Amino acid sequence: MAQRSIVLTGFEPYGERDLNPSAEIVKALQGREFGGRRVAGHVLPVSLERLSRHLEEILSGANRAGEDAALTSLRRLLLHGLREV
Repeated sequence: MAQRSIVLTGFEPYGERDLNPSAEIVKALQGREFGGRRVAGHVLPVSLERLSRHLEEILSGANRAGEDAALTSLRRLLLHGLREV
């Protein structure tokens, strides 16, 4: 059985900003362990089109790693919802 992860997301800088604090937190915690669970950090794009592709890649990777029922439900919700926008 695959080790469960803590999925942590942040966003890339936007507008004329050089950094986004949420992305910096993700980078700082990426790979660390808390309560026996490893942080799987992802810095997401702020463009809806790129976000959709990025989420599909993340969820595809989670599927290969052995996702649980909650992540499967999240996958359906996110991918269906983003395609509706």
